[in-house]
Amino acid sequence: MDIGKLSDDLEILIHYSDEPTVALRGEIDYNSMERIRQAISLLVGRGNGLINIDLRGLEFMDSTGVSALIEAANAIAPSGGSLKLVTASAQLAKILSKCGVSGLFCCEQVDIAHALSLCPAKPDSRDAIEFELPSQPEMLSHIRKLAAEYACSMPFTDEDIEDIKLAVGEAATNAMRHGKSSDWHRIRIRMERQPDALRICIADKGNGFDPDLVCCPDIGNLCEGGRGIMFMKALMDEVKFHCNEPGTCVELVKRFRVS
Repeated sequence: MDIGKLSDDLEILIHYSDEPTVALRGEIDYNSMERIRQAISLLVGRGNGLINIDLRGLEFMDSTGVSALIEAANAIAPSGGSLKLVTASAQLAKILSKCGVSGLFCCEQVDIAHALSLCPAKPDSRDAIEFELPSQPEMLSHIRKLAAEYACSMPFTDEDIEDIKLAVGEAATNAMRHGKSSDWHRIRIRMERQPDALRICIADKGNGFDPDLVCCPDIGNLCEGGRGIMFMKALMDEVKFHCNEPGTCVELVKRFRVS
């Protein structure tokens, strides 16, 4: 068994056997996605027919992690192999279904604890919060945590809070990838409570990108690109892109569904 500490937020354990297992613990996002690809590709290259991806210790996965799983499943399929997702969360199963690629995987699903169980004893009930953070992938986990904690003070379900975490992470990742400039290496986040919704704006001052030119993948499309935007639109009630000069602001709105 190999044990590799990939980052402060992710651990990977590889159990070598006739049906090897890649056990993931922690969080998978833009900061760690490439290492996950390498770990799975190592086993695919060894010619193993079935590879188990043990997700029971996984707390979070964004579109880059989903892309890594899709890529690995697509690579192993021509040789008759497959990936089995062990103890996949209900949210991951939902995301794979929205992508139209759930048929690529053998999937053993369980419903694991959601963000609401991690809510602080006294959730932040301010009408609005605004802050700036360094534009560094290491900050993604902190940004998602802040969004979840703020959402805990509002009438959201467990599933809603998981959706908010994922959408905010996707928007922050895009800001880090496309929003840097020579003299600006930070992103600005504003979260505000509205009468019937939570509104979150994530802004950068980089050259940005034109979201109208980003082709979100069709359902069942295995090619990476635009999947983060597709996730945001699928999980939030409103997603708007505002082009500033310079920079881009992504506006996310999630409405309350419970009283």
